[in-house]
Amino acid sequence: MNRLIALLCAVFPALSSAAYSPTATETAVFEAVLRDELNTFLEGGETVIGNRLGLARAPAVAVALAYARGASSPYPASVDNAMLISGAVASIERDARGKHMAAFATPHPVTVRAELPPGMSAAASLTLVCARMRVVDRSPTFVDCQDAAVVGRQAVAALKADVANFYAGKPTEANVSRMAINVAFYASQLPANHGCPDEVAQCRQHIEAAIASPSRAQALRATVRRFQDAGVDMSPYEGGAPSAD
Repeated sequence: MNRLIALLCAVFPALSSAAYSPTATETAVFEAVLRDELNTFLEGGETVIGNRLGLARAPAVAVALAYARGASSPYPASVDNAMLISGAVASIERDARGKHMAAFATPHPVTVRAELPPGMSAAASLTLVCARMRVVDRSPTFVDCQDAAVVGRQAVAALKADVANFYAGKPTEANVSRMAINVAFYASQLPANHGCPDEVAQCRQHIEAAIASPSRAQALRATVRRFQDAGVDMSPYEGGAPSAD
């Protein structure tokens, strides 16, 4: 079986009766986007999946600088929002409760710590999704943490399912419809040797060329018409500004 068709079946296994059937190139571009999303998420960067999860990004070095003079009005001693904490690890220690705590490599005198999930191995760098933060002895300490790789894979699976629902004509969020339409737009502009999803540099180069194309607006309108003709619910997309970003 053709490799891209196999990928199509793996990513969208239940689309035989879908209102819109993505092409093999669209599926390859979408897979490249998802891989880039997950990799960026694991580096603690800005991502669609992080925004969908409502995660505030908290690079350990930035947290240390924010709390260099202790807790204050903009940087409280207690934060109960889910956060994506990331950074290089200086050491792993066991606290009085027997919990393994990672101390991140941050500017002195502030030490930023995070509680490791059970069974998680030590690493040179870590990215964790933590439920809350407390300042303990001037040290911002993140607790109730999960491995970001596990959370990220779950978020990618949820995004795939939402895009599949959009293809099937089911109601969805505006950002999901925009992503699916943008993917279809890029795919329509790529040459046969686009390289997506495995040849990352080649794939990105061709997508950047599509962004710079003088016929971009016309191609985007044609892509939107294809979804409209398929009977997909376009109301979330049409409620915002068409992008292809």
